[in-house]
Amino acid sequence: MTINLPKELEALVNERLANGAYRTPEEMIGAGLRLLEAREKGMDALRTEIMRGVSDIEHGDFVTCTTDDELSTLSETTIESFEKESGSLASR
Repeated sequence: MTINLPKELEALVNERLANGAYRTPEEMIGAGLRLLEAREKGMDALRTEIMRGVSDIEHGDFVTCTTDDELSTLSETTIESFEKESGSLASR
């Protein structure tokens, strides 16, 4: 496979090779592709969680916090509930 890069990306590859960050252009491209794949998976997971939140809101399953104290109380309650359900202490 042959890849043609714009001059600024080619300079970036050459700079990273020169400073020893990567041994070969293929190694650098592989690392970039693995990072892209991880980012895409992360975006998919984030999208899933956002849609779960949208669904909860549509079904009225949410709590509104209007102050920092209310949010802190909700956080503590949620952590305590999780600890009781899991039977372990969450790290703080």
